[in-house]
Amino acid sequence: MLAGMRRALALLGLATAGLLLGSCHNEPDTKTYDQISASAGIGIPFNTSPEQAEAKFGKPTQTLDRGPLHEDYYIVIPAGQEAPTMPDPTVTQFTLSFYDNKLVRVYNCYHPEIPGSSTPPVVAEPIAGVKLGLKRTQIENLLGKPNYGTMKDGWEFVGKDGRAISILPHYTEVKDLNASLASDLTIEYHESGSVNSGKGEYYEKRKQRQQTIHNLTAK
Repeated sequence: MLAGMRRALALLGLATAGLLLGSCHNEPDTKTYDQISASAGIGIPFNTSPEQAEAKFGKPTQTLDRGPLHEDYYIVIPAGQEAPTMPDPTVTQFTLSFYDNKLVRVYNCYHPEIPGSSTPPVVAEPIAGVKLGLKRTQIENLLGKPNYGTMKDGWEFVGKDGRAISILPHYTEVKDLNASLASDLTIEYHESGSVNSGKGEYYEKRKQRQQTIHNLTAK
């Protein structure tokens, strides 16, 4: 129950992170941005279409279409159970979010607190070694000091043209290991614009997009 609530709150936080962070001032890191943008951590670039993604990963378990938002869900269904209605942040999953038919977000989720828990059908790895199952310190050793998120627990990498990619993990306590491991990982692409000002046409479009995703994933 607690893990489910944590994931629900995490997913809502991920969906609204762009809305809340219009005043970020991170410096460009074009090398890292270009690296992640080219693969999205899963071997295809951001802005890929749903058809191109399906050609690589196969038919999704479920899809959601509502307005400009399209989501493909690849989920793990435990033996003897029926597939839940997505979106469901408690389900082990690999989810692709498209806005205006362009890939903008990759989401991974699993249950490290459950012994023998399956990993998602596809495990995202935006930077070599950065993936589900790591401790916070391990991720920080690979990515450096966090610079993104309301709690400063994520990372944002800005390209030379103002576009940005954010990486936001969430952690679940595993009592048997006496440690918290990354149980959720989101990699999100943000279009170029006045991300620093928190106002203007780009900011309003970004806020509208994030609010659309927030409204859909909250249901």
